[in-house]
Formats: sequence, C-alpha cells, structure tokens
Amino acid sequence: MKKYCGILLNQREKRERKTLAEIKLIATDLDGTFLQGGDTPHPENIKAVRECQEAGIKVCACTGRSFNHVKMILDEAKFDEFCVINNGASIIDWRRGKHRYRNRFDPNSIRDIVDVLLSYDAPFGLTGFDTVYMLEGYTSDWYNMLSQREREELNLHVYKSKEELVNACKDDVERMNLNLPFLQTFDDLREKLSRVAEVEVTASGPHALEIAHADADKSQTLMVLADIYDVKPENVLAFGDSFNDMYMLAWAGTGVAMGNADPRLKTVADYITDTNVNAGVAKAIRRIALKRE
Repeated sequence: MKKYCGILLNQREKRERKTLAEIKLIATDLDGTFLQGGDTPHPENIKAVRECQEAGIKVCACTGRSFNHVKMILDEAKFDEFCVINNGASIIDWRRGKHRYRNRFDPNSIRDIVDVLLSYDAPFGLTGFDTVYMLEGYTSDWYNMLSQREREELNLHVYKSKEELVNACKDDVERMNLNLPFLQTFDDLREKLSRVAEVEVTASGPHALEIAHADADKSQTLMVLADIYDVKPENVLAFGDSFNDMYMLAWAGTGVAMGNADPRLKTVADYITDTNVNAGVAKAIRRIALKRE
C-alpha cells in the first residue's frame, strides 16, 4: 500500500530504506517545479532555499533554460553559486556569468544537424550559453508573442538563411529544440540525428523535443555538480516534473516528482510531492531534507 504524509511514496527498492541519507545538495528543475508559473518562483520555495542554506545544504537550479533566460530567477531565489543550464550542457557560476563545466555540440556537426531539423518543416531553435539562434520562417509561437524588448533581453537572433544561422552559432550550441509531438517524432528524429552526431533526444513537454550532446543530460551534469561540492549521490535530493528530468531523479539518492509531473517521471521517483503551484518543492524539502514536517 502506498503511504501519503504530504508526499507520496513510490515502490522503488531504495524507498524501502528505514532512514534516508543526510541531504547535502538539492538540485531542482525550474519550470513546472520550482516556479509556480512563468518566471515566478513560489514564495515558499524561496523561503525553503534560505532554510536549507542556514542548515548548510547547497541548493542549485538544474534547468533547460539558457543563462539569459534564468539569471533573474536565480538572483530572486538566491540559489547557491553553481547552476546547471541548457538541460545539462553547462554548469555556470551564475553570479559571475562564467562556465565551470561545458559540453557543447561539435561545431562541425551543426550544419548536418540543422539539415535534419529542416527536414521536419517545423519550428526549431538552437541555444547557446546566453543566446538563442533561430531561422526565419521556423520561429515558434513563443518567439512571435514576445515584444522586441523581451527578445533583446533574452538575446534572441533570427537569421535569413541557413548559412548565416550556422556560421553565427556553430561554436556556441549547447541545446536544440524542435516543436513536434514527442511520441510520434522521437524514434525517427533520434535515428536521423544519430547518423550525423552523438545526441540525446528527450522532451520538456508533449510538443517540445529537446536535443543535447550525448554526454550532456541533467543526470551526467548533476554528477559533475556533486563532485564540485564533494557530495555523494546518496546525499543528493533532486526535483523535477518533465520527461527530461527522469535520469536526474533516477541518479540522485532521493528523487522527487511534482504532483503535476509527467506520469512516466512518477514511476522512477522515490516520492511524489504537491504541485508546483502549491509549493511542492518547499513541502518536500522541509520533510525530507530538513525533517521539520
């Protein structure tokens, strides 16, 4: 029988331990997890970050966003110094805006990858450290809804030709996205891309395919982050809501899926907490890491 005490226990073997290891590092996704909507963190989650830091626990964001798209959130929440961005492609010292670790695409593969993306005739984008690169005629609805000021703040650039796009971004690409249904497109896209590059294909939503270097998913980069802080896997608590958080939650000593999470993520999580709009992150932190509720 599953047990519910503010958080719901899963059936995985490690959840059967009588006691949990001491939590020393917390890694949390942002959209659908730490954020209650848009760019707004839940106030209770911010309070929980402070409580952890006072207890000597590091709290870091682990997000699919690029640096320009995340730095205001990091500052508002006052996370610890290192942040995983672009779905695991980079670890940055966000206060300095400098890389600590990076796993970008091979510049020589970008042209071939763009050819594969163009074959789907759907919106796509290529994301660097602090820049998003797009091709005219293939911009997303999300981009089209932004004001000019917002485009400038996010450092979005649209190029008129494939050649201009490739030349501008080839040395900087850390993540790519393609706006097509995940289930219907995943196998075909992965097969085509595997012919031209070493990639990992996942999704941040039903119509949001995410493409990264094969060694640049959140779990592998979380391993690096844990090494930076000299923390063992069993002392890591991770939060997420989407399919692209699956490996991260599976690797961490304790993985928590949000109440609003993808059902597939809930099957690998050790716990299921409340939803993002109900401060599920704060509730689980206080119960699991701080042992206060």
